[in-house]
Amino acid sequence: MRLSQNEIRIGNLFYPIDRDKEIHVPIEIPMKISMIGLLTVSMIWPDQNPAQVEIHTQYRTCDVSPIPLTEEWLIKLKYVKYTHKSNELPDYKWFCDGGTCVISQVGSRLYYGGMLAGYKGLKYVHQLQNLYFVLTGKELNYESGE
Repeated sequence: MRLSQNEIRIGNLFYPIDRDKEIHVPIEIPMKISMIGLLTVSMIWPDQNPAQVEIHTQYRTCDVSPIPLTEEWLIKLKYVKYTHKSNELPDYKWFCDGGTCVISQVGSRLYYGGMLAGYKGLKYVHQLQNLYFVLTGKELNYESGE
């Protein structure tokens, strides 16, 4: 997926892409955007405070990869799964922060929204981070679990 500048926010989590190897694949260690330039972003480790970091690793925007939004990532982002026992959609609901930003799961697909508003598909962690910030005015914190 090619990222556009308007979907990147400071604090978003991405995987850097390893361009040193023959096959360019994301390094599956998340990093946090700390600065956004015209064609580049600076990244730091998720637990670091940008104001206290002397060296920010710089990447071209084409060298960062979005993190697929999975059950594992929802748990790392402090979401709690609720099983929905009904023949109606969704199969599961994921709650965070007292239900401020509820995510619905149908099969392996994740959605935000409801019947009246329509469902908005969520594929990547940064999309959920951006949505959460718009709805709450707060950052969606990450716990590595390590």
